[in-house]
Amino acid sequence: MNESNAPILTHLPVLPLKRTVLFPGTMMPLTVGRDRSIAAVEAALKTEDKTLLVVAQRDAQTDQPALEDLYPIGTKAVIKQTARTPEGHYNILIQGLERFVLLKLDQMDPYLQARVKQLAPPSEQSTEVEALHRAILDIITELPKLIQTPGVHEAVAALGTEEDPVVLAYRIASLLNLTLDGEQQLLAAPTRADLLRGLYAALSREVQILQLRDKITSEAREKLGKTQREYLLREQLKTIRRELGEDDESDDMEELRTKLAALQLPAEAGDLNTALLLSVILVA
Repeated sequence: MNESNAPILTHLPVLPLKRTVLFPGTMMPLTVGRDRSIAAVEAALKTEDKTLLVVAQRDAQTDQPALEDLYPIGTKAVIKQTARTPEGHYNILIQGLERFVLLKLDQMDPYLQARVKQLAPPSEQSTEVEALHRAILDIITELPKLIQTPGVHEAVAALGTEEDPVVLAYRIASLLNLTLDGEQQLLAAPTRADLLRGLYAALSREVQILQLRDKITSEAREKLGKTQREYLLREQLKTIRRELGEDDESDDMEELRTKLAALQLPAEAGDLNTALLLSVILVA
């Protein structure tokens, strides 16, 4: 291997993340409160490039993660903005740059520092990669129909102009509601095909969930509308009866209502018989 193409080996402060993954090319706001993490941020801020390794921890309940508690692949990130809180924590904005493999931890205190190796981005070209790229672009064009959030049209338009399938995949992955393992698998994908296949499956599932949510919401609204209509009819009936001086239903009408209820008819038949009963009452 040529020296210019050799993987970069370096040492970086480590910032463990709970429940999420940082992808290259994406921005992430964070509140940093653990002592080791605060020290890692401060160590990074003292360097010229202000970079550190952001890596997900396997168990969010582990307060002081060791090497075995961290995923082996993380993202080198640059700290773009910082602000100190009254409690002494940091609010920071970081930008993912490129993937790195965590080889070993050189120190544990006052912050984690690791020896890391650069991991080249997937770069192979194939008809499958092109087909998956196009399929993903087709799916995201459906999102504005399913997500009624301000700015979604602009976001989809911006994603649609991205020609690099890896950059596109990382940006979309950062927006999806994936599990931690799901995000990590996408970050660690060794080839473009692996990355895009995983993203396509996750994106398809997310779209199906959104479609099902819309169906459930629509059915609930329809049911509510039917209930409201029935309530209005009952109130109108009461008003008519009051106007006619018939505040109390006759024994015959009460008996008819009781018999209809005892038949345990299907919902459709129940609606029809309610209407028939109403007509009987009105002409009685």
